[in-house]
Amino acid sequence: MAIAFEYTREFKDASIEKVQSKILAWLGKEGVQKVKSTGPSSIEAMHGTFKTTKPYERDGKKKLSFFLSSSGRNVIVNVTARPSITILDDIALRREETRANWGALMEELWTSIEVSVSAKDREKRVPRSNLPNYEEEERRLEAMRKGGKMLALIGFLDLITFTTIAVILYSLEIDVPLIIFAIPIIAAIVLLVWGFRRIWGPSTRTI
Repeated sequence: MAIAFEYTREFKDASIEKVQSKILAWLGKEGVQKVKSTGPSSIEAMHGTFKTTKPYERDGKKKLSFFLSSSGRNVIVNVTARPSITILDDIALRREETRANWGALMEELWTSIEVSVSAKDREKRVPRSNLPNYEEEERRLEAMRKGGKMLALIGFLDLITFTTIAVILYSLEIDVPLIIFAIPIIAAIVLLVWGFRRIWGPSTRTI
């Protein structure tokens, strides 16, 4: 009489190698001694003990077969749990109870993998307030913004001034070399751009 229980879970934005490493780590915490891995997509392990008086509970002796597959950016884990031959009669009498108990065991595994994936996502965005010298960095950024506002203001005023003078002189048909106004107008534009770049410096919220 063959008895097997199937369990499946899909993990988003994960890799097969990462999920496999978490499964192996969980098996190690469970004290599993016999683990066989044939590549990153397949794992077999003997979980549980013969010493328990209730083999239909989480620690009943069983063979766990893991198969990992990719689905886009996600990883699907299929697990087959087969009771040891010596406890088949007990499991047959409590089939649904065993399914639920071993399913709860699988939930422990799913949780350990999901927590790891969530922690990895959180590491991507760390608040700047957790960084060393945060206050000093904030003061430096604020000083840079103030300097940028001053440069932008000077550039704006110079641009308006030299452009206005050039327009007036040429409207009066006064022959003045173009280079006299081109250089200060270009310099004013450079100051204006440089000032705005300092104002729109790096964000202070996250890195």
